[in-house]
Amino acid sequence: MKNEKSTKKALYVTTNIILILVILGALTFFFDANGSNDHIGWLMLLAFWAIRSLYGFICSLQEGNKKVAIVDFVLFTVAIYFLFTRSMEYLL
Repeated sequence: MKNEKSTKKALYVTTNIILILVILGALTFFFDANGSNDHIGWLMLLAFWAIRSLYGFICSLQEGNKKVAIVDFVLFTVAIYFLFTRSMEYLL
């Protein structure tokens, strides 16, 4: 039980650190002097949405909430789809 609690706490801390870094990166791209790179900020917000949905999916599965886990997985899939399609527009 103690090992499970420390695993949840480590996942929580790691996820929050990653989410904060992604938000700070997006804000940096939004509020810099170069207005032509705002699309990178939007891609970072999509990454935030994907990471947050994946974290919610994992937590819902651990708690046994299968319906909420399905919703989180659908949100994760939508975020990854938009992230992939929008990033391909800029790469090609």
